[in-house]
Parts: sequence; C-alpha cells; structure tokens
Amino acid sequence: MSKACSWLNRGSLFRVSITSNRHSTGFLALKLPIQLTVRHVYENGDIGFCTADWSIAGKAPDGKDVKVGGTSVEVVKKTSSGNWVYVIDSPYGTA
Repeated sequence: MSKACSWLNRGSLFRVSITSNRHSTGFLALKLPIQLTVRHVYENGDIGFCTADWSIAGKAPDGKDVKVGGTSVEVVKKTSSGNWVYVIDSPYGTA
C-alpha cells in the first residue's frame, strides 16, 4: 500500500510517498481524517526533515471512539525521479 502526503512550508512543497509500516497501517485502517499542523520542514539537498502535530478523532469502523495524536518526526529522501520517500516515519517521534 502506498499513499502520499504533502507539506507546504515557506514556498517548498514536499510530497512524500507513504509506504505502510505498523503505525501508518493502523492509522489508515481507522478511515478517519488526520489533522496535521506542520511545525518545521528542512531541506538539504536530497534529504528532508519534517515535524508536525497530528491528531485523529472520530468513530472507528468498529464504532469505538478514537482520539489519538502526537508530534511526528520524519526523515525523507528525494529519489532520482524527484519524488520524496520516507526513510524514517515516527508518529510519536518527540515523545
């Protein structure tokens, strides 16, 4: 499974391919919107570093209430085709 996420910060647009890992698979399975507030995006050549506050709230497919959130840390790398992909995706990276 692959999804994409975009950040716009100071005129730079990062579009990152999300490949499923144990965190993203669980979050995506909730089928709820993710609220994202970008805190920082840094780019140096083909490496990027991003932090964002995020939250998910609502009813899960099983009817249970869901309220989770955190401050994520991601390291991304630009591929030879110009796409950005996660190298490190830590949804609770600053905890």
